[in-house]
Amino acid sequence: MRHKNIHGNVFAVTTLIAALCILAYIAALVFAAVRIAANSMERRIVAENEFFSLADRASSSATALGFMNEPFNAAMEDAVASSLTLQGVIITGPAGEYAWERERGAAITWTNNSPRFKSRFDFLPDPFYMPLRIEGIRNVNIQAVAGSINYEYAIGVLKQSLFIVLAGLTLAFFTLLLDSLMKGRRRYAGTGFPPGQEPDGFAEDPGAGEPRFGAGETRRFGTEKPEQGFTGEEPEPGLPPEPAVAGTTAPESAPAVTGAGEPPAFPAAGTGPKGLFSPHGNIGWEEYTNERLAAELHRC
Repeated sequence: MRHKNIHGNVFAVTTLIAALCILAYIAALVFAAVRIAANSMERRIVAENEFFSLADRASSSATALGFMNEPFNAAMEDAVASSLTLQGVIITGPAGEYAWERERGAAITWTNNSPRFKSRFDFLPDPFYMPLRIEGIRNVNIQAVAGSINYEYAIGVLKQSLFIVLAGLTLAFFTLLLDSLMKGRRRYAGTGFPPGQEPDGFAEDPGAGEPRFGAGETRRFGTEKPEQGFTGEEPEPGLPPEPAVAGTTAPESAPAVTGAGEPPAFPAAGTGPKGLFSPHGNIGWEEYTNERLAAELHRC
């Protein structure tokens, strides 16, 4: 009963810890997803403000420095490079289309000498767009695309989530180790032998420390074949039993034998020991001493 209670307690503890580990994994995933999604929404607001600021700078630079000359191109490159969220900018005017990007080939692709924004999962789905007001020039428009994921921030969040997952895995590992040790202790307590070293015929169930023999059967000299009863005579294999010599008598030291060759009279079933040999040392029952001695002397 004690072992069953211990087993039930260990099972309850392992189940509880497994549930806690699953909850920790789910919490880590939800934590990372919520934090990254919230940061993406914040970046959209920042990108919108940066786009309007870039449009004002482009209008003022085109008016002061000249549209699409060398100083204007340098100013636009510096504005895109210093932006936190904008990845690429395209300006269309009467003389053609012009493009700037933070990393060459990362945000803009050229098709028939016309720049187009690339479709990427880490970009905001809708590019920003507005017309530019430049004195003396009409039909000038600016559009920009912004990134929706801050990779440095996302890596930091994933590291924090990884710590939660590692803590759950560590707890699950030690719980599995403890459960294995408890199973080994239960087997040791039930058989009296260390786990994996039980002799043949011994049960592994808790509380079963006796050999697995049927009624009236005992183990003899470590063999699996039980003795079914003593016949009184044990001739050597392959030789016929020796005939009795007329006129010979048993030695004086031997008690009288009732019926030559007859097996000794054992107690009735349920009134004495069962089988030939006692389980305590495989020697023999004390009640059978006289009968066995007489039978051996007669056989000799």
